[in-house]
Amino acid sequence: MALAAQVGQNGRMLKEFGTLLPLLRRQSKESGFAWPNGEVFRQAGQGDCKMSRATRSFKLKLSQAGIDTLIDTHCHLIRTTRALIAWGTTLHVAVDHLGTIPAARLLALLASLDVSRYSGEQEHHVGAPHRLWSVATGIVERVKQAAPERSPPTLGTIYILALHELARAAQPAIMEAYLRSQFPDRSV
Repeated sequence: MALAAQVGQNGRMLKEFGTLLPLLRRQSKESGFAWPNGEVFRQAGQGDCKMSRATRSFKLKLSQAGIDTLIDTHCHLIRTTRALIAWGTTLHVAVDHLGTIPAARLLALLASLDVSRYSGEQEHHVGAPHRLWSVATGIVERVKQAAPERSPPTLGTIYILALHELARAAQPAIMEAYLRSQFPDRSV
């Protein structure tokens, strides 16, 4: 079911709680949460859910403009989800969102973005699940296949482009990427 339809069905919760996260509704202390279709999502310790994921550190080399983009994107994601999230989650959601963009559009975005304006010498390390690397390298591979004559983008370029694009994404697309990053084994 599309996110927009889910949000529409749960508009009362959106109005009442001021969040776009009505997708998980509290059922009871014993049963955990449920998706809008009624399927129960159990909390950690209830046997069938792994809430923690193995993480690693990802390096961002940013300029002042790049840091501003990271901060703007992080705040935009927090406002959209109404959840306090880690910096690495912002990078993870951004790369996940970028992974949904068709290769032809990625090529156009790469051509139009002045990456050197956002990359720099200030190193920042953020923790995110190992899956982030797989998604980012998958994007690089798609770009290489779409334009084999061009040199492929670096992972740093992918990270900057992802942050740049997430800051401009529509709320439903952001929520879908956020939910995919939080529940990678569930189709959203």
